[in-house]
Amino acid sequence: MTIDEIKDLIAKLSPAEQDEIRQYIDALQSNKTGIDPFSDEVWEEINRRDAALQSGEMDSYPARDILKNMLDSLS
Repeated sequence: MTIDEIKDLIAKLSPAEQDEIRQYIDALQSNKTGIDPFSDEVWEEINRRDAALQSGEMDSYPARDILKNMLDSLS
């Protein structure tokens, strides 16, 4: 499906449905955490955690295990 086809479909929706699409797109584009992912504070925290992992001060867990735990908690 092309962007133009999507636009045509949206144009056929009711105003309420178009507003729902607008809200959905706004939510996709917004950063809901309120944290700037490119701020100095975020990079400092990333670097701190990386150093802790490298030094053995902090444990690392396989992504597979973390994702499994997340999915299990949803069911």
